Formats: sequence, C-alpha cells, structure tokens
Amino acid sequence: MEFDGASQGNDPNRQADCAGFVSQLEETLLKLFSAKEYTPPLLPKVALELLELSRRNEASARSISDLLSKDAILAARVLRIAESPVYSAGRPIRSLDEAIMRLGLRRVSDLFMRAAVEMRIFRAAGYEEPMQRLAKHSAFTAEMARKVSRATTGFDDFAFLCGLLHDVGAAAVAIAVTDADRTPSRPSFEQVWQCAAANHARFGQRIAELWQLPSDIALVIGMHHAPSDGKHIHPLAAAIALADCLAEETEHGFQHEADPILTGQLATQLGLSRVQLDDLRQTAQHLTSC
Repeated sequence: MEFDGASQGNDPNRQADCAGFVSQLEETLLKLFSAKEYTPPLLPKVALELLELSRRNEASARSISDLLSKDAILAARVLRIAESPVYSAGRPIRSLDEAIMRLGLRRVSDLFMRAAVEMRIFRAAGYEEPMQRLAKHSAFTAEMARKVSRATTGFDDFAFLCGLLHDVGAAAVAIAVTDADRTPSRPSFEQVWQCAAANHARFGQRIAELWQLPSDIALVIGMHHAPSDGKHIHPLAAAIALADCLAEETEHGFQHEADPILTGQLATQLGLSRVQLDDLRQTAQHLTSC
C-alpha cells in the first residue's frame, strides 16, 4: 500500500482529504495488527533468552554475562547506558562483569532490554526524530515506573519492562507505515500518531503476546491508559500510568499522550500519600538523563 501524506495546510478541502486519509490509514492499520499473519518487529533472540533467564532463581552472574556476551553490539550499548549518571554514580563501568557486580543481575537485564528495544524497535526510516523522542520517553517512564512500583507495593518486578514497552505499539505503527510505503510522500508522523494514539495500547499488547512475554506484561501494556474498570484497579498498570503522567509533567512526555490532570487520581488509587507523590515528583524532576 502507498500513502499520500501531504500536509493539510489551510485549505478546507485539503483538510477534509487529510482527515479521510487518516481514517483510511487507521482502518488499514487495525486490519494489519489484528491479522493472524501479522509479524511484529523482532527483538533479538538473546534479549528474549535473557528475559527468561533473569527470572530464574538459579540464574548466576556468570550465566547472565555469558549470554550478554553473545551480542557484542548490544553489550557495548548496555555499557554506554550504564555509564550514564543515573546508573554509574560518576564511577566508570568498564565491563559487563563490573556492571553486573555494581548494578545487579536484574538491573543489567533491564538495561539490556532497553538497549535491544532502542536498537531494534524504536527505529523507523523517515521518523528518526520522533522515534528518538519515543525511546527517551520510554526509558524515563521505565525508571519512574520502577520507583512508583516500589513506593506502592515494595516490589518492582516487571515495572521497568512494562514502562519501557508501554508505547511499543506506537513504534510498531511507524514501522508498519515505513515498511508499507517507501515513497517520499509517506504520511507525516503527526498523521501516523493520529492513528496510533487511540490504538497503540492494544497494538502493544498484541505485540507483547506475539513476543511471548509474560501474560501480565502484555495485560499491563494494554491497560496503561485505563488501569481501572471503575471497581478494580490493576496496580502495575496504574503505576505505569502514573509514571507516564510524571513524564508529561517534567517535559519527558511523548505527543502529550498522558494527561497530568490524572496524576493525583492515580496516586490516590495507588494509596500514595501527598508526601509520597511529592517525593516522586522531585525524583522525576531530577531524573534528567537516562
């Protein structure tokens, strides 16, 4: 399929044509993502192996290090991320073994998944700038989701990964458009986002299921904009939603997808006190470089 993504301009007829185009594109994408034969963007095999291994109680530092070493490019990317102030505390990390020793198996595994997603998923030809913003937003949300989860339940299992992948559906939409149309007139990212905004959560859930991630991760990705049905709340989905709102509050948001007005409501649903919420806001303010 080919798309004519010319700008709308001020011509009412042109605007109507573009609105019709966006509607048609959205319909095409809905069919694509619901099709049985849909193939999602692929994560490196070693990343999926790591996710499984890192959740085993018997996983050792050596087994994790050996697995990470299988992909030298990703391993180098992990070390670059680990050298950021968020993780290194100003002390250089020179090897995977040192990173594991200082950060722990789980944290290094999280960073490896971040590197894999940034290198293989948050990339779409023609949409480099918004994909870079999406990657930064996702990394920020992942870190804040981990902190919110710890403040509410005391545990952060899957919180980082859910935050990292909460908008993977938006990336998949950009990739699908790029793969389908390589002409110079491909849609603008604003048009792509109009199609992704209302659907990226369920698209992301579908992708997580196809990647065979734990079922709760897929569920949380699908619920991150609607963590409550009015009677019950999914704590981890609400933690991701709150992290998303805190990202928006601190100018780390993406396409204004999260509404900061909901911050207080989500905090209340999670049982956070005003003091705890203020502490999380301060943490978000200082989390300047992920």
